[in-house]
Amino acid sequence: MEGFDLRTSSLDLSFDAKATSALTFGFDLSLNKANPEEGEDFDIPAYGLAMSYAFDNGISAGLYAERFTADSDLLLGTDVDFDSYGLSAGYARDTYKVQAFYGATTTDPEIDDIEIRDFGLMAAIAPTEQLTLSARYVRSTLEVYGESGDWETIELAGTYQINDPWAVFGGASFGSADDLTLDIDTYGFGVSYNLGAVTSVPATLSLELARTDAELLGEDLTADTVRLGVTFPLGNSGAKLPLNSVAGSVQNGRHSALSSSVLAAF
Repeated sequence: MEGFDLRTSSLDLSFDAKATSALTFGFDLSLNKANPEEGEDFDIPAYGLAMSYAFDNGISAGLYAERFTADSDLLLGTDVDFDSYGLSAGYARDTYKVQAFYGATTTDPEIDDIEIRDFGLMAAIAPTEQLTLSARYVRSTLEVYGESGDWETIELAGTYQINDPWAVFGGASFGSADDLTLDIDTYGFGVSYNLGAVTSVPATLSLELARTDAELLGEDLTADTVRLGVTFPLGNSGAKLPLNSVAGSVQNGRHSALSSSVLAAF
């Protein structure tokens, strides 16, 4: 595909609130707007809600619900909402955690004779105070007229705190649907500077270089992206990892393989 310019802007929000020492509520919001050099602008909004209850032995159980909207100029010729919901279970200790989920995705407007089931696994480990590593596997199984196919996404992310203000981060997302001859691979590497470590301004500046390689019906597309971000960590445990980075999309991953791949690319 011949080269073209695409400018994007995004607003991302993620927070957790404890109702009790065991009960936690979470909310995620991602608003992305793309302005291509040619063609119409399109939006990629997504948001999610989650509830989790942690038992004394480290085991947790929860519920989730989220929505991802495919704009008419992005994918299907009409706006389609993908609503995902399901159950999650996990186990956590001081330096690591694992989680699994199972659920379903519906569409609005409803697409006849289509059923989508979602399954995923996540693991994260902090071997040192400076280093954090995480990995996710998400599979969305699409059944149409009795035939099924899988969209699978494998995602990896890592962050390293060099010193108080400086950190580096990297992430990769590999998504594929063989039956549709569709692949979306995104990977990025960046650096961040925490102003709060040296001033009274509670903000983190970030710069990331990312690349997306996509294949759709035999046509290849490569997009190189420079991402500038400002993150405002709130609370004692506010994350300094930029939410608009590839690594940020992995650590705050979705429960659908389609939305995970698309949001990592933007």
